[in-house]
Amino acid sequence: MNGTQCTVAWHVDDLKISHKSATQVTKVIDMLKREYGKVNPLTVARGKIHDFLGMNLDFSVKGKVAVSMQESIERIIDKAPDDMDGFATSPAADHLFKVRENHNPLNESDAELFHHIVAQLLFICKRARLDIQTAISFLCTRVKKPDKDDYRKLGRVIKYLRRTRFLRLTLEADSLSQIDWFIDGAFAVHDDMRSHTGIHMTMGKGGILGASLKQKINTTSSTESEIVGVHDGMPDMLWALYFLEALGYPVQPMIVHQNNMSSTLLENNGKASSSKRMRYISIRYYFITDRIGRHEIEVRYCPTDEMIGDFYTKPLNGSKFRKFRNIIMNCKHDAMGEVYDDTVPDHKNTPDIPNGKKNDPNTVRSYKDILVGSQECVGHNSPKGINKDGMTLVTKGMTVNGNTVHPRHKVTVNPRHKGTVNPRHKGTVNPRHMDIADPANTSNAIQFRKVRFKRMKP
Repeated sequence: MNGTQCTVAWHVDDLKISHKSATQVTKVIDMLKREYGKVNPLTVARGKIHDFLGMNLDFSVKGKVAVSMQESIERIIDKAPDDMDGFATSPAADHLFKVRENHNPLNESDAELFHHIVAQLLFICKRARLDIQTAISFLCTRVKKPDKDDYRKLGRVIKYLRRTRFLRLTLEADSLSQIDWFIDGAFAVHDDMRSHTGIHMTMGKGGILGASLKQKINTTSSTESEIVGVHDGMPDMLWALYFLEALGYPVQPMIVHQNNMSSTLLENNGKASSSKRMRYISIRYYFITDRIGRHEIEVRYCPTDEMIGDFYTKPLNGSKFRKFRNIIMNCKHDAMGEVYDDTVPDHKNTPDIPNGKKNDPNTVRSYKDILVGSQECVGHNSPKGINKDGMTLVTKGMTVNGNTVHPRHKVTVNPRHKGTVNPRHKGTVNPRHMDIADPANTSNAIQFRKVRFKRMKP
């Protein structure tokens, strides 16, 4: 229309019409009214803020669009079972991809609830909450036969959403002619030894498209998994390229960032970097090489620390998770404060902390203890500072029963004794290890590093 494309996003009876000229949009609306507005008038919404398929699209700030699905998230949180109460700093623990065979399958009602919530979150994570996509991608593979571990993993996603319910995806474009793709492959991370693909598309700030996909074939090296990952992303890459060209933008070759030098050379050089042993995977990288030869894509090396696609290939935690979430969602704050802050501020609904004792130094469990640890679903989830046998860990210089533990000595304190510490016992301690003390003393016990435990007699 008028020399440029008019785009209509159509879902049943909901339409979103866009064109560079507002006059052309008005013409399309008038055409639809004449054809379909004879019985009931059409509902038309124009302006800077739109609601479309549960998404709130906010164009109020020039050069930005904010996408949120807060109402949908609130409904899911409000209807979640009581055993999913609490907060979490990330949507998945390190053992997300681990599956225990024949382990406590869910009953029919819980399995149906699991399937229902995962389907709802799948709709949300594809549109507004790319930060939970890795966890939901895995949980989608478990809806047929979920077990209690899967249920707890879903509970962690709900706890993370409760903490970040107001988080929005904000998109900005530095250029309408340049698309960057970050594609990574995690080699053999699943129990069936298949790899996992992570795809991130951006045109400046914020992720326009994110994908977390389990690869459909087994590969024999990380190089092959990277090539399969790029091949998995080719349909979306080419569609985005042709769509922008149809809109009339002079699109430059898309840049595909990868952190594997061998796969980068194979994709760029084709036959010159291949061998007979690579014949079975040739179809994939020759397809990529062909697109490079047509100047549609350009493959470049990207350092691992800057590989945003890594966010979608495995569960991340800590500073690395917050760094990539900040980039993907283009955010600096969530509902609880800075996205780089692990602490949870005072809140009247925070579980497991008695009213009036939230600032009590004698309260063993802190807010960070409530935030789910990496052993939520499998194994123990004891409060910090207490090992699996209920024994307290001693930090350097800690006072035990009135005696100061020397940081260079490894000391075992028998709970039946009055606290006499003999520095000659057990000799010199490895600086990577710590000591064991009376389980009654828990107020100052903090775990800083990996601990070698030793069981004490009762």
